[in-house]
Amino acid sequence: MGFDLYFAGNSYNEVMEYAKEKKVCKLFTQMGERKAINNWCDEKREGKINNKIFVDSGAYTAHTQGKEVNVDEYISYVNGIDSEIDLLAQVDKIPGRFGVLRTKEELLAAPKESWNNYLYMRDKVKSVEKLVPIFHQDEDFRWLKNMLEYKDENGNHIPYIGISSSKDKAPKYREAWYWKVFATIQASSNPNVKTHSFGTSSIRHLELFPFTSSDATSWVRGAAFGSITTDFGTILVSGIQDKDKRHINACPISYKALEEYVNKYGFNLKELIYDSEESKAHIKRQCFNIAYLQNWADNYEYKGPKSFIRKGLF
Repeated sequence: MGFDLYFAGNSYNEVMEYAKEKKVCKLFTQMGERKAINNWCDEKREGKINNKIFVDSGAYTAHTQGKEVNVDEYISYVNGIDSEIDLLAQVDKIPGRFGVLRTKEELLAAPKESWNNYLYMRDKVKSVEKLVPIFHQDEDFRWLKNMLEYKDENGNHIPYIGISSSKDKAPKYREAWYWKVFATIQASSNPNVKTHSFGTSSIRHLELFPFTSSDATSWVRGAAFGSITTDFGTILVSGIQDKDKRHINACPISYKALEEYVNKYGFNLKELIYDSEESKAHIKRQCFNIAYLQNWADNYEYKGPKSFIRKGLF
């Protein structure tokens, strides 16, 4: 049984070609990544690749820039590539102004505006089943219940919803919120709804809760900071930081074990540590992280409560 892990963020052509070969799911934001989206969609249309593609509205990116996403223009864009994309995020409302303390009124108004945007988009997108509404941490749970109980004119529930935790909260608070989210889903009339966790790279959380999919940029960010992701956690390997006491070079026994470990994925540990004439170490680390995380996704095992297991999924 697999898990749809969407790799977010862009990188070098060499890395993106490797991602295509590994059949990864790819999330793009339409704010700033349309060229890459179009390239992947062209290749998918031509039968060169068959990777799943998730288009995000870029609402948060726009929020950080003091802008708003043009909903109609976004709809027009995704309708033009409808046959090639698998999921698209609604335009959700981020409360307040970036960097400014949000008021109670702004926090209360945002989920209503998000829901109205979702309903507006339902009437205009080509494939409504691909449209993902988003429930955010700190929003009243009545909005999650609203999504779960909604039915269209044919009596069909929303098939896929987005769950977005607050990344500025400690993991224990996000985890406590996830418990409440899935308890609410289980108690609803739509317990088998598919769920996408936005911006979640915590393997613990992804195995503890029955998400259908998630997206994260940790594969590229970790590599940039000199680390690789493994079964043993995140390990610092960059040669630039080889004097750091946390570096793998500080423990010869661990170095040997890690060398054998990365070999199983088709990589040489030295190429993840040092640049060479043939390759750059940070690029190789990105590719290794893709290989590791895709292998995890392909062999995903749910380890959470049996009461959360959805019919027909596990």
